[in-house]
Amino acid sequence: TTAICMECIGTMLNDFTTSRGENWPSKDTAIHLMLGISIRAGSNQGVSAVNDRVDLMQFFTSHILTELQDTDHSVRPMVKASAIKFAWTFRNQFSKENIASLMPLLISHLSSSSVVVHTYSAAAIEKFLTCKEINNANNSALGPMAVTTSKQVKFGGDDIKPFLEPLFTGLFAIVDNQEWNENEYVMKCIMRSLSSAREDIVQVTQIVLEKLTAALFVVAKNPRNPQYNHFLFESIAILVKSVCAKYPEHVATFEGLLFPPFQT
Repeated sequence: TTAICMECIGTMLNDFTTSRGENWPSKDTAIHLMLGISIRAGSNQGVSAVNDRVDLMQFFTSHILTELQDTDHSVRPMVKASAIKFAWTFRNQFSKENIASLMPLLISHLSSSSVVVHTYSAAAIEKFLTCKEINNANNSALGPMAVTTSKQVKFGGDDIKPFLEPLFTGLFAIVDNQEWNENEYVMKCIMRSLSSAREDIVQVTQIVLEKLTAALFVVAKNPRNPQYNHFLFESIAILVKSVCAKYPEHVATFEGLLFPPFQT
């Protein structure tokens, strides 16, 4: 079955290369077929077992990464969305270096005018920030040969730090656009990014707080999306805890920006 499907995938990808403008559905179908034959076991935390007869990383490098590297957002938005979905689906199979190379590409797609593409990008970034890997460490307290197994975040605060400014710029550009509905996936990504960055968020605290306060003014007038509101308040809480606990001199600034929405 795998061999037959791989042959079909090859045919569809060849069909795509003959006319990238008209035959984009062929590549989109190929990506979804590859998703279908590659996953052997998985959960909400990602794929835990893959089909060993499929060269997943070769397909990713040749057909997914190249699609995401195309920053012309008007071209093949549906294929780009499928490529982003492929990336987050196999996040457990990626190394920290793979994720680091993907992060600027995903951030660039936050500026897409396609709601599907920028929503998928935000969702993918959020999932990468919660992706965990197994860490084996010697535990001398239990014996000379004892090994303790634990899970740790694969791409954490130190890793996301270089991307904070463009990341929040892209996310809040979506939040500020009144033509789009309140997007809970984008706000969840903001929350997760703040949680990962913690004290490092100080470098962009002022602009992030102003943007969150502006969003709070909007939802206070007409609360429509409970999930969005939840992640908004979680984001504010994380920002207050992360910054004010270490830099109490910022408390007055937070009070000055956060009280007005509740006083109007």
